[in-house]
Amino acid sequence: MDKESIKNFIERISQFVTMQEKINALTGESFNVFNILDLSTNEVRTHSAFLAELLNPKGSHGQKETFLNLFTEQMKIIEFNCLNARVQIEKRIGYISESKTEGGNIDIIISDNQNNAVIIENKIYAGDQDNQLLRYFNYGKKNYNSFKLYYLTLDGNDASWSSKQDLKAEDYHKISYSQDIIEWLERCIEKSSNQPILRETINQYVTLVKQLTNQSTNHIMKEEIVKAIVANDNSIKSLFEIQKHDIIGSVKKELIDRFKNQLNDLAKEHKLKFEAKGYFDNNPSYFTFYLPNSSKGFYISFGFCTHYNNMFYVVNCIDEFKESCKEEVCKRLGDRDNGFNEIWIKWFENDLRNWNNSAEPWLQILDHSLKENFRGKLSYILNSLQGFEI
Repeated sequence: MDKESIKNFIERISQFVTMQEKINALTGESFNVFNILDLSTNEVRTHSAFLAELLNPKGSHGQKETFLNLFTEQMKIIEFNCLNARVQIEKRIGYISESKTEGGNIDIIISDNQNNAVIIENKIYAGDQDNQLLRYFNYGKKNYNSFKLYYLTLDGNDASWSSKQDLKAEDYHKISYSQDIIEWLERCIEKSSNQPILRETINQYVTLVKQLTNQSTNHIMKEEIVKAIVANDNSIKSLFEIQKHDIIGSVKKELIDRFKNQLNDLAKEHKLKFEAKGYFDNNPSYFTFYLPNSSKGFYISFGFCTHYNNMFYVVNCIDEFKESCKEEVCKRLGDRDNGFNEIWIKWFENDLRNWNNSAEPWLQILDHSLKENFRGKLSYILNSLQGFEI
């Protein structure tokens, strides 16, 4: 396969991308308040909070139990008093027991005055915790006359065995953003036709959900690219030539190497020790900044849960000091916390979560803006810990 054919192939794909950018500009689809505020994949602050607000009869939407009624109708929940329902997010149900059969935080729980409940475990990109669904099932069984347990994911995937253990299919219900939530939201939009701000806010959220579930116009562009490729012999040859030599993987590796150098420079500025662990084609991989004078082994790590996916960052120290430091560190880092677990003192979602399906983080490496992003996060953490014996 000659270089000219591959070059022509790439140029044709670039034309599709340019056309899609123009369509996004005309429709305004790229302007999404959730994306602008870096909240697109935040399960707690965005998705659970937004869904719970709509489901809440006392919510700021002013539609009383209308949206909750639509939800219970769609889910075929019969015994539930929507008018007197109470909605809570991140409900603490106790410390996780030694047997891991009780405790945790329920993403969304809706209860009525007749002791019925709807329990929703909400998953965007986060993985399952051990016995998570089992713990929430046990809580519902112990505390309510009747309850429905829902496992909500982008595409309606099932919970892992480690989460559900021996729960039967009838013990919980799989629902999806791609179908169930979008259908419910579209019905909410119909009911909000006379409330333009409310209607358009829900529309913005629907656009976000469609982006996350590959139903946006960007997904339509993908289908058009496929049609163009299969209609041309040289395009098919070029595609497989690129795949054979793993060109994309090589580009990513080159950019990651550049990013390592940028972060190493950043570490020197802050007088930190820098280390990159993993090969970034394995699971997991980390960029770690060690505080060199820390007697408790404090460090800040940015990492991927899986191959270039689910990026997060953490603050941690040596295991023997973790428990004694946890309360003060969490207090100092304030409301930017996304949770504590047994592995790290503090865990945060990163703004750029999915590096596999987006050019954005790679472009930000090229123009050094991602380095500046990391600089801001490092400075925030280091400034917050000033004066604390680390």
